[in-house]
Amino acid sequence: MKHKEPQPKASFALTLSTLWLILACQVVNVVLLYAELSWWMLSMISLLLISQALFIMRKPTSKHINKHTVKKNYIRQTKRIKTKKNNSPISNWLLVIFAISGAIAITVTGKSLGLLNAMVHLLCFGYILKAFELKQRKDFYQLALIGFFVLVSSFIFRQDLFFSLLGIAALILNLSLLYHYFSRQTKVLYSFKITALLLLQSSLLAILLFLFFPRIPPFWQVPSLQSATTGLSDSIRPGDIAELAQSTDLAFRVTFDEGNIPAYNQLYWRAMVLENYDGRAWRKTKTTKIDRSSINTTQLAEPVIMADSAAITNKYNYQVIAETSFQTWLFSLPYATTQDTSLTVFPDFTIESNSLISQPKAYRVTSYLGKKRDLVLSTKVRQRNLTYPENSNPRLESLGQRLKLTHTNPLNLAQAVLDQFRQNNYFYTLKPPLLNNNSLDEFFFDTQAGFCSHYASAFTFVMRSAGIPSRVVTGYLGGEVNSESGNEMASEPKNTDIEQVGVKEGGHLNVYQYDAHAWSEIWVKGEGWVRVDPTSAVDPSRVSSGWSDALLQEQSSFNNDLVSLYRFKQMPWLNQLRLKYDAIDYQWTRWVVGYSTKKQLDLIKRWFGDLVQYQLVLILIGFLATIMLIYFGVQYLLAQYKNNRKSRFSKTPVAFIIYNKALIALAKKGIVKNKGETVKSFNERVTQYLKDESQLSRHFNTISVIYTRLTYKTQCKVDHDKQLVLLALEYKRFKIASKLKGYSNSN
Repeated sequence: MKHKEPQPKASFALTLSTLWLILACQVVNVVLLYAELSWWMLSMISLLLISQALFIMRKPTSKHINKHTVKKNYIRQTKRIKTKKNNSPISNWLLVIFAISGAIAITVTGKSLGLLNAMVHLLCFGYILKAFELKQRKDFYQLALIGFFVLVSSFIFRQDLFFSLLGIAALILNLSLLYHYFSRQTKVLYSFKITALLLLQSSLLAILLFLFFPRIPPFWQVPSLQSATTGLSDSIRPGDIAELAQSTDLAFRVTFDEGNIPAYNQLYWRAMVLENYDGRAWRKTKTTKIDRSSINTTQLAEPVIMADSAAITNKYNYQVIAETSFQTWLFSLPYATTQDTSLTVFPDFTIESNSLISQPKAYRVTSYLGKKRDLVLSTKVRQRNLTYPENSNPRLESLGQRLKLTHTNPLNLAQAVLDQFRQNNYFYTLKPPLLNNNSLDEFFFDTQAGFCSHYASAFTFVMRSAGIPSRVVTGYLGGEVNSESGNEMASEPKNTDIEQVGVKEGGHLNVYQYDAHAWSEIWVKGEGWVRVDPTSAVDPSRVSSGWSDALLQEQSSFNNDLVSLYRFKQMPWLNQLRLKYDAIDYQWTRWVVGYSTKKQLDLIKRWFGDLVQYQLVLILIGFLATIMLIYFGVQYLLAQYKNNRKSRFSKTPVAFIIYNKALIALAKKGIVKNKGETVKSFNERVTQYLKDESQLSRHFNTISVIYTRLTYKTQCKVDHDKQLVLLALEYKRFKIASKLKGYSNSN
């Protein structure tokens, strides 16, 4: 009995276009997360991507694998022909070194990165390395799946309109990779077109699910990450806010009811109150953090504020949309109250979220500007706001004690300190000289150049050394109004008395990171906590109308962003486009990103009324089922139409179509085949008629012979195909001889 050799299986291989698509997907997916990756991780990923690109460029064009090539490879293997085949762009030992080095680096820096950022580093690094071991089909599937995880992970950090559009484009690219892999004969651009069309068709169902599907809260908490936190910190040193002021990132947006925006010098957005000073930095006290769990939110919802005749005019209702910061503190004007149960209002009238702000958060606040509060100060709070390390800044301490002897009124003493800032050569700058151990003495008496945190820190220290309770408050000052005109600024005065008159603009207020600010609060008997901003004595325009031109130029020179806000504002037409885009992005954030469970319930009530839960579920299921039935019904009818059309044309033999084209060409010359006339007799009549055109007659004779053979003679498929090719070739010669439009392969 003859032994039958086992047939080899087809090996896994990817075309060049698929390899380039894989590389493109990796580049795009990682670029969306570049801001969260460390420089060393970006360097390693870049080297791996470059090596992969070089490998694809020198890889020969891969042909379609069929059973003949598989058999040929199998024979070569059985003959033990040694061929060195390396499917990896780099050697295995070098790949192992990269993998181990990256894993060690992630482990070492994991603590400083934070858990979430370390996980993102590991995910991106594994995603790039996976492309170097595509040996089986399952490896390709795993790579594509990891790519989707990387893409989705980028939305943890950003969800604005522009980034969302980039994410949709990246999604089309990743889906096109899968489509092109299973349809290798199609062109890459066609894969993009089909994928985009499929996404567009599914968008209606996606919108319905977004609007009506129950918004279930996540079953997990976003891990902490330290390097990706943005905005203010819970502690500041003299130069910290100056570094933050070089950023043009958006911090939060505000919409005031009826467009009633306060004057610029009233837009002090409180974030944190820093009461503990250790000689180098101001920090939130541990007491505040510990008291958080014991604070009754209901009691704090309506704090005690001294009422006066201006209570109604100084009341502002507004909505804040805070950008993702991965922190808990939020922003409000003094002095804020809220009914939002997801927030906590502290006794110092700062607001914090009950969870990390891992996505843009919207909340409503009511503020009472100019109200008196904390007229009675407890012994514990008084002591906390008078404490400072002795001999940490002896010259400032001596100054405070001297001023105490000559000024018994705290407000007069504060004015004396401000006069020193105003009358001496103090300079307001984003790049102050470095201080030894953050010494306030060195700043106040020697360098005399600093930013808001320098002046607030020195002022607060002097007040404490003079026996006046005082503290540092951090937050933001001012903002940019994006009104209907597109170029109005909150800083532009609408009345000569800007301190008392607000601005009615409409639109919303943008507050950026460069608006970060620090000021002081001192406690005065009979007045409570009074805000004192030392910056007003050094750079009055910063407090009354915003950044001066000199400070903006300084900020722009330190900012490497080629599309910074300062450069936009220098070109009115470009700034107009920026503001219009910002208005669209604001609506996107408000209605799409900020689409909460409450908004969903309000929408359902508006559309369906007060329905019980099971009725609503039945309506939604019925609605979705109807949409799906209509969609699949239309698809079925289209498929049936295409199949019927295809079957109708497929029943007509190709030989008959070609012969019929030849008859049409002869009919134009006056030679018409009679009904019932055989092919042979008509061929003889054509020969007699075309005596003067022997070449045309000869071609038609050949067409008739081949057509008769194909129609009335049984042949195997190979011979039938050969005869069909000859018939098509002969018809081409016939149409050239007759100077008629001829046959094409597509027909």
